[in-house]
Amino acid sequence: MADAHDERVRRVAEQVRARPKGKRLTIRKAHPGHTPHDLAYKNDAHPVDVEGLDGVLAIDEAKRTATVEGQLTLGALCKATLPVGLMPKVVPEFETFTIAGLVNGLGIETSSHRHGVFPASLAALEVVLGNGDVVEATKTSHADLLSHLPGSYGTLGIVTRATLDLGEALPFVRTAYRHFTKRSEYVAAFTDALAGHEFVEGFVLGVSSYVLCTGDYAEVDAKVPVFEAMTPGLPWFYQHAEALAKKGEEDLIPTHQYMFRHQRGLLWLAGIIADLKIFSHTRLGRAYLDREVEAKVKTSGFKGNLPIEIAERSLVNQDMGIRLSRLDEGIAYVQKNLDVHPLWNCPAGGGSLGLAFATPRKMAAHPEMVVDIGIYGEPWAKGYTSFAALRALQKFVDVPSLWGVSYLTAEELREVYDFGSYEEIQTKYHAREAFVPLEQKIRFMQPKGDDLGPDRLWRLKKLWYDFKAK
Repeated sequence: MADAHDERVRRVAEQVRARPKGKRLTIRKAHPGHTPHDLAYKNDAHPVDVEGLDGVLAIDEAKRTATVEGQLTLGALCKATLPVGLMPKVVPEFETFTIAGLVNGLGIETSSHRHGVFPASLAALEVVLGNGDVVEATKTSHADLLSHLPGSYGTLGIVTRATLDLGEALPFVRTAYRHFTKRSEYVAAFTDALAGHEFVEGFVLGVSSYVLCTGDYAEVDAKVPVFEAMTPGLPWFYQHAEALAKKGEEDLIPTHQYMFRHQRGLLWLAGIIADLKIFSHTRLGRAYLDREVEAKVKTSGFKGNLPIEIAERSLVNQDMGIRLSRLDEGIAYVQKNLDVHPLWNCPAGGGSLGLAFATPRKMAAHPEMVVDIGIYGEPWAKGYTSFAALRALQKFVDVPSLWGVSYLTAEELREVYDFGSYEEIQTKYHAREAFVPLEQKIRFMQPKGDDLGPDRLWRLKKLWYDFKAK
């Protein structure tokens, strides 16, 4: 397997060295990307085919590590490690995410309060540089590349192999559900739970409805019911959590299914897009949407055909990193200024997030646990206009997302993040001329004409653009 891997990497390096002068590199891969970055730069770029770099090279049970190729999917990795009682320490919620994609991005999940973002578990990376050289980045060799590549979104090199630290796992995750009617009580319980549980998340369902979910690895227990979280048609996880929370109950979820419990229905976005309870509140309706979501994600990631100007006006899709000490304030801000429900609360890591470039300067200077307020839904706040509201939101947060659509300017992002250190790494590792710089990948929004509110006919327009794309 090592020889076959080396041959695949050699082919990648040859393609990189064949880059015509003046052209940038772009990756050609089987799995679609999951960010809304503008892909126009790919049209005149030199493609590098990374197909076939999708194997598990080694699982070391004693050292608790997995060495895998960059295009391996997260679902395949978990299926390989769980039978030997191990799992990645952080498992972002979609099986189709690739390891290289998560290394270049900043995946989080409900264990991030203990283990940080997904790339914080990296022990080593093999990277093809912009000049075709292949380097091994570890904490003692090329450590600056290891720490800067996360959050760079494929602009510093091509990840062909990664070694990840794993954690012990059991067959099930035992999850307890609690319901709160007061935001302050929910936030206090969320904060307390971080010290005592492997998995912590919350759902803000309304101004007087909050659900806290806490989980830990467990063996089977005949007295506790099992919820098959990935079975098509069953209640989506947030619906299931709300029902059990109001009764103060708990359950067992098979570990693999727990990790990807939000995959069906894209949390709740599929139901919002369908906009009919016959789809979101019936078993047959959810089963239909579950199949549609699975097919869509496999073929195009999270990208739709609706023009981004209409989509951004009508459907908020923002991850809002906020200090734990500001969580109450952050939820209240979204409720007042956007009126989007449900909201997802997920710990995103503490300290400096374990990253060099993608940690805001003020977070590096004053480390604190960060919580993601996932804002995925329609805004209903009175007088809402998209550009003004989302720009104000990104100025309000502690960690504005680099993966999504930016309402800050490039200059303002430079005040938040240390682009200087990123550019030093670009130069040192031959990336400046070879790869598209991050600032050219980020989709910066600017109003074209008047700043408008939501287009309530956006679903009909989505159908029209989807029809035209076929």
